[in-house]
Amino acid sequence: MKILYIHQYFKTPSEAGGTRSYWLAKKLVDNGFNVTMYTTSGNINEKMVVKIVDGIKVVYIKLPYSQKMNISQRLYSFINFMIKASFFAFKEKNIDLIFATSTPLTVGFPALVLKKIKKIPFLFEVRYLWPEVPIQMGGLKNKLLQKLAIFFEKKIDNNAN
Repeated sequence: MKILYIHQYFKTPSEAGGTRSYWLAKKLVDNGFNVTMYTTSGNINEKMVVKIVDGIKVVYIKLPYSQKMNISQRLYSFINFMIKASFFAFKEKNIDLIFATSTPLTVGFPALVLKKIKKIPFLFEVRYLWPEVPIQMGGLKNKLLQKLAIFFEKKIDNNAN
């Protein structure tokens, strides 16, 4: 079974950050699944680099991200990943299941596109309440953007298997 796993901030144990997606993908590989991970890296020169990490095929999409970015820069990064991941994912062959894990919510978009066009089921893992958290923390103040984000959240939730 081929699983497309989408996590914008995938980290390995040798990197700083949460490694939950690494361990889950590694366990899937250890149990005979073929796992392709889509993530980002600002440390590559090409628009995309593919590496095999402990049996996981990791597709690094060139896209800088930092906690020092303001909300506009972060939104640009989220939307850019959403578009690029959708483009690359559409070219993937023989996907049986998509697993998308937030944050951000936009990782659900490639999964939703592939479900609608290629009829591939997807699971969506909510790792924090988005967009409720950025709204409550004042990071998403624009009322129109809040409504769009809430609509998007419901669309993804209602289409996940």
